[in-house]
Amino acid sequence: MKKLLNIILLVTTVVGVFAVLTAYKGSNTQRIGIGYGIVHKQYIGESVVFLNNSGKLADILFEEYFTPAQFTHEEAGKTFPENADIIEAGSKYIKYIKIAGHLFTGAANEEGNAVVYSGKVNGELVSDLTAWLKDDSRTQADYKWYIDACKNETVKYMRDASAELDVPVSYYNSNTMLQKTSSDYWGNSGTSYTIGIGHPNNMSAIKSWTKKNMDNAAWTNELQAGDTPKVDGIVQLNSGGQISAITGATLSGDTWQYLNVIKRAYQAAKQNN
Repeated sequence: MKKLLNIILLVTTVVGVFAVLTAYKGSNTQRIGIGYGIVHKQYIGESVVFLNNSGKLADILFEEYFTPAQFTHEEAGKTFPENADIIEAGSKYIKYIKIAGHLFTGAANEEGNAVVYSGKVNGELVSDLTAWLKDDSRTQADYKWYIDACKNETVKYMRDASAELDVPVSYYNSNTMLQKTSSDYWGNSGTSYTIGIGHPNNMSAIKSWTKKNMDNAAWTNELQAGDTPKVDGIVQLNSGGQISAITGATLSGDTWQYLNVIKRAYQAAKQNN
């Protein structure tokens, strides 16, 4: 089983959750659920939860996706050609991006130090796409729309409002699906840029802790920022207000967001017959 999981994790990075679902066919996995949400304040998280034939938590997969606030400006190793429409806002930002066929137009914010992108999402006018994605009112379908666009590699830089730019989308050397685990962010890929125990070890700590605690029926409510969540002794804060003291991660006060996304996937799996 351990060998199978390692293969699945490798395949997931390349072709997404569909490959995971296919790989698990024929195993003792009974139900699968997927959950989405904002994690670490600014990324879109996706969790896949697998339940065994007894309905108990068997495994957790997790991925994060960069948003337009991150991947739309120049950085080390990535520059935009001079003939592309560019906005100067503390850095060089591409003016137009296309996501799943929807065109978004950038404009400098009031401070002039970043660019926000406006456009339409399935007919809805969106004045700031990143803020829209981070809004607590977003539905699971909204997050899925964005993540599917990333996984299908339909997020594109545009030379102008009509022509695509021959520069692959990326952030911190990520793949074109904009997956954080493929990037050099926060100690991924063996890079020296590591804070605390690094991103891979943080995720491992969260998943390991959750596997031991998720099946406790008392954990029914989602956690909230600024709360002092105590769910029948399952989740408690340390004196510094960090859930991560229990999970072993070093994500400070953001661990609750990861736990909520995993919880949504868990609940979806429980509902799938």
